[in-house]
Parts: sequence; C-alpha cells; structure tokens
Amino acid sequence: MSNVRLEKIEWTLERHDVLIQTSIKSLASINANLQQMKWFGIGAVVVVVANQFGLSTFLRLIGI
Repeated sequence: MSNVRLEKIEWTLERHDVLIQTSIKSLASINANLQQMKWFGIGAVVVVVANQFGLSTFLRLIGI
C-alpha cells in the first residue's frame, strides 16, 4: 500500500475513535437520565400506593 492510503486509513481510524468516545459519553448521559426517571417513577408509585392504603395519613401524624 502507498503511504497516502495508510495515512488516510489512520486518519479515518482516529476519527472513528473520537466518534466512539463521544458516543460512549452520550450513552452514559442517557443512562443517567433513565436511572433518574426510573427512581422518579418508583417514587410516584410508592406515593400512590401509600395514598391507597392510608399510609400518608400515618406518616403525616408521625411527622415525616
């Protein structure tokens, strides 16, 4: 292979590496957001269930 072709391949690989690293950071951010949404949803379900069973009144009585 010629040097020009090898340099082009190396440049392409470096660019792909940068894109992969950026994608990994984006996926980590998306994962963190999904975790927050999951816990928000679980909290909402707990509140609804507590209201159904009257636990919220009990918790208000003890000061929580």
